[in-house]
Amino acid sequence: MKKNGFTLVELLAALVLLSILTTVAVGSVLRVVDKNRREIYVEDAKKFISQVDYQVRAGKIKYPTNGNCIVVSLDYTNSSDFKKGPNGGRYYANYSFVLLKNEASNDKFYVRLVENVKGTGKGISMAELSSLQKNKGKEKVETIRTDNLFVVNNDTVNKIRSLYSGCGSITVYSKEEK
Repeated sequence: MKKNGFTLVELLAALVLLSILTTVAVGSVLRVVDKNRREIYVEDAKKFISQVDYQVRAGKIKYPTNGNCIVVSLDYTNSSDFKKGPNGGRYYANYSFVLLKNEASNDKFYVRLVENVKGTGKGISMAELSSLQKNKGKEKVETIRTDNLFVVNNDTVNKIRSLYSGCGSITVYSKEEK
């Protein structure tokens, strides 16, 4: 007698095999998506630094004298490049900033770029430009407690100074200070 179908055991074995393959594939796709989002945070942070650097070089923002720093908030740049973050939220425009430190005419850039993802901060808590340019820049992306964030303005200069020792005077550029 000839059979024209599959047995129940064969069908179950095929289903188990398909579910294992699906699990592996979904995990791989999720890892790729997370890696790409991390890379977007790093690229956005480098773009933010580049925009501040351009505004300083163009004379729109005053270059700090030796040993001093400037802090430029994201809202001050008026850039439409940062309307939406990689997770679909909006960047915190008045919590995200670039700090430029003049060390004997050697520029040091630091950046904080934070996205609001359903009430949680996600992004780069604080990183020096050189660390973002290395392959390990993606490791700087993290979840950031929103109670650790502060609005960038002249009232928070002491908070900034406590985080970045070595700044003589700090000049703040934010929409609140315009």
